[in-house]
Amino acid sequence: MAFTLVGKGVDATSLYGDEESAYGTVGSTIDRVLGNGATVGVSLNNNTERLYALGDRNAKKLVTKKLEVSWNADFALSNAYFMRYVLGTISSSTGSGPYIRTYGENNTLPSMSIENAFNLDTDSFHTVLGAKVNSMTINCNAGEMAKCRLEGFAQQLVKTSTLGTTSSGDIEDPMIFSGASVKLGSSTSLDVQSMEITIGNNLEMLYGLGSRFATKAVAKAREYSFKINEAYEDDTLQLDNFLGSDTESVTNPANLATMVATFTNGLASTFTRELVMTLASIQLPTYDYTMDINEIIKEDVTYFALTCSGAKYTNNSTIDGA
Repeated sequence: MAFTLVGKGVDATSLYGDEESAYGTVGSTIDRVLGNGATVGVSLNNNTERLYALGDRNAKKLVTKKLEVSWNADFALSNAYFMRYVLGTISSSTGSGPYIRTYGENNTLPSMSIENAFNLDTDSFHTVLGAKVNSMTINCNAGEMAKCRLEGFAQQLVKTSTLGTTSSGDIEDPMIFSGASVKLGSSTSLDVQSMEITIGNNLEMLYGLGSRFATKAVAKAREYSFKINEAYEDDTLQLDNFLGSDTESVTNPANLATMVATFTNGLASTFTRELVMTLASIQLPTYDYTMDINEIIKEDVTYFALTCSGAKYTNNSTIDGA
């Protein structure tokens, strides 16, 4: 009896790498992994339209219009090479065991190719071309590993039946809540239950006459936001910053200088893996709490920031994501 091999996660891998020569052209080296525990998704849309004519309830034609490709990935945060695709560039790279790289803002974003391999009876190897990051969210909850979600758009998907490079996952230890902290201005927040950082790139896929495929992925206005859920212990860090002082300001509250979020794997020396993100010029658009006789009172606060002065990643590898 012949058995058909059904696609499943243990028979699939996903890697990504730079498109060095041109947008939508696969790079020479596709070998970077996201964190472990990853789920990777790809969605394709032909924007097919039914074309009707007078005198008949049935469509006369099915017209295929522009191709839209979106992708997403969720994974445990253990390396930060992907930050260059979120922010745009590597501002500096120093050190040697450990290595320190600072990812910084750029008005244009690099594109990457994503290669997804499926071990089937007839293997299927998908290359997602022209992939860019539209949004990134990092969250860390008390008692859990830090996790990251990337969402983006791409130009097209091509496939072959020959498997390319595959991966057995990330060798790095995940960053975890016990190695995480958040600092607002000069004060470190205590008893933070969760924090979430989101960077939005507001990508627009640009199409032109002559092709169903996008010719460019244009990054428009950048947005920084983050959320903190914290046990309510005093007013200094959250409520007073929202009000502008210990009483509500009648004018625009002054910007909080910085927010520094630190994620580590909790290890030392050359085993340290650390991501430090510094956002600057902060305002608090919303502040909430709920009182419940059976619950600890928590503050839920949303922050907006104007800039990111750097995302500094420390590890012991020469790979720099460039």
